[in-house]
Amino acid sequence: MNLPLVITVQSDGATNLDRPAPVCFPNLPDPITGIKPGPGEKSALWSFNHDAGQWEIVGHMTVTAYGNFVKSDAGVGIRQPGWHGAQPGSSATGGDIFNGAPMLSADALGDVANQKPFDLNALPNRRSRKDFDPSYEPEQNGCGAKGGAKYPDVVAGVSFKESCNTHDTGYGTYSPWPQPNEKPIGHKASVDSTFYIDLQAAVNDALQAGVIDQQQYPGVLSAALAYYVGVNVEGGDAYQQGQLDASVWITDQGVLTFEQLKQRSNTPIIEITPAPQNIAQESHAIAVASQVSSLSSNSVSQDLQIQRFVQHFLIEDVFDGNVLLRGKSTGNGLLTNSVILPPKHQIRVSVYQPNSASIGTVGFSSKWNGETRLIPGIYIGPDQGTDTDTDTDTLSDESEAIVGTDPNNPDTDNDGVTDGAELKNGTDPLSGIAAATGIVGKAETGGDCRDVAAVNDVLAAACGAEGLQLLGVR
Repeated sequence: MNLPLVITVQSDGATNLDRPAPVCFPNLPDPITGIKPGPGEKSALWSFNHDAGQWEIVGHMTVTAYGNFVKSDAGVGIRQPGWHGAQPGSSATGGDIFNGAPMLSADALGDVANQKPFDLNALPNRRSRKDFDPSYEPEQNGCGAKGGAKYPDVVAGVSFKESCNTHDTGYGTYSPWPQPNEKPIGHKASVDSTFYIDLQAAVNDALQAGVIDQQQYPGVLSAALAYYVGVNVEGGDAYQQGQLDASVWITDQGVLTFEQLKQRSNTPIIEITPAPQNIAQESHAIAVASQVSSLSSNSVSQDLQIQRFVQHFLIEDVFDGNVLLRGKSTGNGLLTNSVILPPKHQIRVSVYQPNSASIGTVGFSSKWNGETRLIPGIYIGPDQGTDTDTDTDTLSDESEAIVGTDPNNPDTDNDGVTDGAELKNGTDPLSGIAAATGIVGKAETGGDCRDVAAVNDVLAAACGAEGLQLLGVR
């Protein structure tokens, strides 16, 4: 990162402040773009975490009314001595890496998706569509259900359309599905309850504005109650469809929507005759169990162990194609402790694991200025792009893009060993080539070091009372 101004706060021994200290910086143009945030715009307070060896977001800041300063928001401030600065941006952390990527067969999932009745839990590997397609928005149909106007948008001059559209958005907003034996409550019930509150507010606002009078009020309020009862009792199918529209599934043919899965059925649509009311639930459970067990053993992977091996990763900005960060995972299953991202951009993370020649990718949308989000879990599986190996070094062009090696040169660092062989042997195919940036390693010194010097593979650190310490660099 390139902060326009960095300040340092020093102490005579304290390592943390007992409360966040508010801070105000001059509002300076970005050193790269030259753009200066305008009055009222949000920015972020950044502090250098000396324990982790990296810059981290502390919280929100706001540009003052005249645009001359940027001040920390209420409750946000400097928490410890060290380096601090202000600049727009967001961050992300996490990114568990799972092996045996659940690259479920899209054809097999298509079979399940086409069966009736359909159980929400019959399709594993469901993710939020918004994480992969930030442009996705739930469909709004007003108060009339699809295919007909069962409930009018306006009753006696009172418009319920905005409330109904908000309800549609709630149904079409991703929420984890209830697991077997759980009651289908929670998200739907919350959306329906909010809907009734919105409907009541619309009626009360209309009364205050003179749109309706006291005599009309009870009848219109009864209509609002009827709308609520309608969606609460009869809205199960609409809620399920909204949740299906808001979801995607990770498969061996990529990330697919529910409609795309339905197009990949290998077998004719199976109609299951509904059982009588008193045994419908048991019969349905048996049907679903039969559907899932019919999937081939190659369709579903049960091995979702978090990977502890070193992974190579690439973080890209989908909007402009820029590489934001390329490096190696921490080795404990986490992609990275923290990464700086542009706010509200679509981000793609790709991972390559050399020892198993596995590859995976995940997409998500970064947060607003001053906010941090958790990177979704990344499922890796066998590299399917090995047919595209331009330089025949056993690394696909896609995996070379992740690692940073040259897809047109089998030996990027010209040391006599091919890139693929180096990765499998645990050596660096980019030796002598600047690839990683920032903090690439750290070691305990036992004290505060004031100066360092490096010669060949030895680093000398002057650490005050601890004296001179020598460290080997590999």
